[in-house]
Amino acid sequence: MKMTDWFVDLIEALENADITRALGSIDAGELDVTSYDVSSALARYNNHDIIDAVILKFPAHKDLFLRNAIFFGKLDQAKHIEKNGGNIYKQDHLLRNFLHRICVLGRPNAAKFLLGYNLDPNARDIAGRTPLFYCAEFNHPQTAKVLLENGAEKNIRDGFGFIPRDFLHHNHSKILRFLL
Repeated sequence: MKMTDWFVDLIEALENADITRALGSIDAGELDVTSYDVSSALARYNNHDIIDAVILKFPAHKDLFLRNAIFFGKLDQAKHIEKNGGNIYKQDHLLRNFLHRICVLGRPNAAKFLLGYNLDPNARDIAGRTPLFYCAEFNHPQTAKVLLENGAEKNIRDGFGFIPRDFLHHNHSKILRFLL
């Protein structure tokens, strides 16, 4: 199998919910399941049986699959992975949790989902920034609104003395300016 064929084969296997073929495609291409292409393809096809089989084969990457399910808005899949040992509270090396990271992307439904697991809307990363800082910086008023409705404080200062409003740019939403 040529290197370009493995991905097409994986997509076809995912579309047909063929667990054996999906795992075979991953093996045949000697794929790195942590690669963006493979992990995002798995997230896009919301098939619990395939995800379970991949997690069984690659248990160390469970949190990666959880992250991608959240990022791609496959919240049913994320809930399934969390129930099967995925760590919804995981932080990266900069102390950002999933809530911080979905605020960069502007995912209000994912924010609601994560807040349902009691993630702290005022959790601070290594720079002292809360998820609200990322909503402000990346212009996501709907996600900011969800955070504010769930206890996010808009006047928390980061480690440099800034508040989220300081991250607004001239071209950002008037709604976001009003919220912050």
